[in-house]
Amino acid sequence: MLVLHLKNKRNFLSVSVVLRDATGRHRKLTLTNHVTVATMSGPDSDEATLPMELGPGWQMVPVDLAALALAVWGCQFKGVSMVRVKASCAVRKVFMSDRVYADAELPEYLRALG
Repeated sequence: MLVLHLKNKRNFLSVSVVLRDATGRHRKLTLTNHVTVATMSGPDSDEATLPMELGPGWQMVPVDLAALALAVWGCQFKGVSMVRVKASCAVRKVFMSDRVYADAELPEYLRALG
């Protein structure tokens, strides 16, 4: 689970994640508010773009990479090689977790509410 704590500034935003599957193959997943339809470069492509909608202000955005890898490519997720946030937004935190935690369950330095 990739967790992003972002502040939307009403501009275009994209988050690119290069993940590794069980076979060692690297695949690129891009989440963006610039598109409204999910796309892949080709039938056997290792790149996919998915739409993402954010409201105004600070938001905690959990991204279940294992579920997305299974839904998009039908593969088992093993790890992340790279995360890149591109856009006009404020980024407070980006971290990996094993599940979605309530804010009170997180350590002080990872909390969104302080």
